[in-house]
Amino acid sequence: MNETTLNKQIVVEPYKISGTWVFDFPPARIVAQPFWQGVPAILGLVLRRKDMTDVDEFRLTFSDGPFPEWDGELDMVENETGGPRYCLKGVEGELSGRLFLLEAFFSEPPPKIYFRFERIES
Repeated sequence: MNETTLNKQIVVEPYKISGTWVFDFPPARIVAQPFWQGVPAILGLVLRRKDMTDVDEFRLTFSDGPFPEWDGELDMVENETGGPRYCLKGVEGELSGRLFLLEAFFSEPPPKIYFRFERIES
């Protein structure tokens, strides 16, 4: 059962460019920011679990706390100079340091990131 707390939810819509997952975040003037090492593998794992391997874009909602209908969570396994590393079922990924420097996302890397993947209906 998913617990729910009041917290900030961030929504981005990752899409593929030349086979690479990227995202835009207009409030911070970010366009086509690629996900870093290991994150594409995490995205692929969750997309397979949700039977969404056929998508070239999707809606990703994430937060530092549980929220309604979250799909899973990433645990921080270490925080290095290049950015925090998170793990989902043995797959580690380094999230872009730019993600965490933005006040719009998190003021510091959270110990857990809760997420939900959704299809974008045309």
